[in-house]
Amino acid sequence: MLYSLLQNRKSTGSVSNFRQELSWEEFARQTDRFATFLDQPGWNSFGLTFECELAALACCIALNKLRKTCLFVPSDHSLVTPCDVQVHALPSFRLEIEENENKKAGYETDALVLYSSGTTGTPVAKNRLWATLTDNNHVPGFQPDTHWISAYPLDAFAGIQAAIYGLAAAEHLYFIPPNQYLPSFKADAPVFDLVMATPTFWRRNLLHPDLNIRVRSLSLGGETVPQVLIDLLKERLKVEKITHIYATTELGSLFSVSDEREGFPKSWLGNRLSNGTQLEAIGEELWVTVSGTQEAQNTGDLIEIRGDRVCFTGRKESIINVGGRKVSAHRVETALLSMDAIADARVQGARNPIMGQIVVADIIPRKGADESQIRADIITRFKKHHRPEERPMRIRFVEEFELTRTGKKKI
Repeated sequence: MLYSLLQNRKSTGSVSNFRQELSWEEFARQTDRFATFLDQPGWNSFGLTFECELAALACCIALNKLRKTCLFVPSDHSLVTPCDVQVHALPSFRLEIEENENKKAGYETDALVLYSSGTTGTPVAKNRLWATLTDNNHVPGFQPDTHWISAYPLDAFAGIQAAIYGLAAAEHLYFIPPNQYLPSFKADAPVFDLVMATPTFWRRNLLHPDLNIRVRSLSLGGETVPQVLIDLLKERLKVEKITHIYATTELGSLFSVSDEREGFPKSWLGNRLSNGTQLEAIGEELWVTVSGTQEAQNTGDLIEIRGDRVCFTGRKESIINVGGRKVSAHRVETALLSMDAIADARVQGARNPIMGQIVVADIIPRKGADESQIRADIITRFKKHHRPEERPMRIRFVEEFELTRTGKKKI
């Protein structure tokens, strides 16, 4: 899949990580050099770690060419089946796994192994055969004179999807780690046709004083996309189109919506979408049946119906139990983000000997905002519009949030 896209794409343009830039011809030669080195008898499974996105992508494509197994190793190497034998200067570890051990560890041959984000727990490995990486999706054709940015890491499903689409369509493709800020662009910098990133990436960058990117469209995924963020991005960046892509590491890409409204149409429930995916609301959770299967699977995402929309309200494991009453961390966080003086917020539960748990809010204030006034405004708002148990009982002001490796706020 990846190697055929690289072979078939036009040779014009370049791939860059804003520190190094290669023409697509140079990148293809580097990929072939990696393939030559990695094509050794008995070497079938490799684990990639990386600091350079371009080298890691070239290694990944080389392994796809050789039909070997590629596992992107999370920063916590203890999650991976052992045998970390360094492969010379490559950004890679070789996994010494015999065929029977390979099956025991759960790794397929001729596959890509990715770990889930671990936002709310231990990351879990998921095998995806190379040939199935674009299931449920249409890969776009080449689009000349286009500039795309991916702010997803390659060791996440969204990062691989972004790389696939970029290889197929973009004349110029750029990668930036999700925990970095966009560079300050010169006046003659291109207008970027598409930036693919998490909502957290944009909340962080909207706070940066040097943000001066010109962009036509955005693709958001990996987290819920509240209306307040959609409206803010439209206002600040003057984008023509915002698309929310819903995907999971386990099930792949499931659907996208581009009407610039939070959630997705209620009419989609119970019906097969054009890609064969079927969505169902069972209780307060979203269940999906992917194309070619009959069994519905629980996504773990909570939803609620608001008029003609189905809106995401967080993860099942993010519910806070305050004195026996369930509190949605997402609902509290959305309320905080609607306040003008708050740039970003993170809500979670903390143990309490009396209530079991209490609501804790970490706040990044907007520049110049008064923290004591923010506290007072939160108390006023939650007394007026929310149940008592939803009010944050502990408020902490921070400069930034710790992120997961996939660029999401770490809970």
